[in-house]
Amino acid sequence: MRTLTPDDVKAYTTRRLKGGIERADGRRLGPTRARSPQADLMLLRAMCRWAQTVRTAMGKRWLADNPLLGVRLPSERNPRRPLADYGRLERTREAIATLAAHEDVPSRLRAWRMLDCALVVVEATGHRKGAVLKLDWQDVDLAGRVIRWRAENDKAGTEWRVPITDALARELSEYRQAMDAGSGPVFPAWRNASRPIHPTALDHLLLRAEQAAKLPKLPGALWKCWRTSWASARKSHPLRDVMYAVGWRTPAVLVEVYQAADAESVRAVVEESRKVRTT
Repeated sequence: MRTLTPDDVKAYTTRRLKGGIERADGRRLGPTRARSPQADLMLLRAMCRWAQTVRTAMGKRWLADNPLLGVRLPSERNPRRPLADYGRLERTREAIATLAAHEDVPSRLRAWRMLDCALVVVEATGHRKGAVLKLDWQDVDLAGRVIRWRAENDKAGTEWRVPITDALARELSEYRQAMDAGSGPVFPAWRNASRPIHPTALDHLLLRAEQAAKLPKLPGALWKCWRTSWASARKSHPLRDVMYAVGWRTPAVLVEVYQAADAESVRAVVEESRKVRTT
C-alpha cells in the first residue's frame, strides 16, 4: 500500500479496462469502461484516508501518507447518458399490460404489477431503483401527497420528505388496491412479503417488456435512463430545489453525471435572441 505509484494506478486501469483480472473465487472480470476502475480506485483512496486516521498499538498511524493523494484517476471521455423519452415509458407499460393479461399464475401477475408500478415511481420521482424498491407503505402518505425517502436507503445517508404529484398518488393507490396491501414493503420479496424485493429481481422482466415493445436497448442503462431523463427535464428549475427533490446533497453529480444536453434545450440556447449591450 505504501509503495503505490501513479504507474501502478495506470497499470491497474489498463488491465481493468481490458479485462481478465482474476477474482478470489476464480472468476475473471470482463472488460469495462473507465467508470469501473475509477470507482475501484476512489474506494481505495478513501480507505487510505481512513488508514491515516488509525494508530497502531505503538502509536504510529497505519499510513503516514496517502499514496493516492494527487494521483489522477481514470474518467470517461465520452460518458454514456442515455435519455429515455416518455413514449418509451408508454410503450413499455403497454407491453407490461399485454404480458400480464396472458398470465394465469397469480404470483407472475403480481410481478408484472410490481414492475409497472416501480417503473412509474422511478420515472416520476427520479430516485434510484434501489431506493424505490425499498419503500415501505409507512413511507408513502397518499393523503398528504408525500414520500419519505429514508436515510438508510439513501447513498448520502440523509432522509428526505418530498411531495409527489396527484397522478403518482393515484397510480400508487390503484397499485395498493390491486395488490391488496395494507402495510409492509411497497414491493415485497417473492418468498417473504415482510422484506423488500431484491434490487435486481425485476430487471429480467423489464428487459422482457422492452423486447416485447420492440424498443432498442439503451447503451449502459436499464433503469438509470429514467433518472437521467428526470434530471435533464428539470434543468430550468432552481438547482437547489432539483437537488432536494431527488436527494442529491451536492450539485456535482447532478450536473456532471445526470443532466444531459437534449435537442430542445440546445436549440433554445442557439435561438436565444437577447444581445449583450454595454452602452
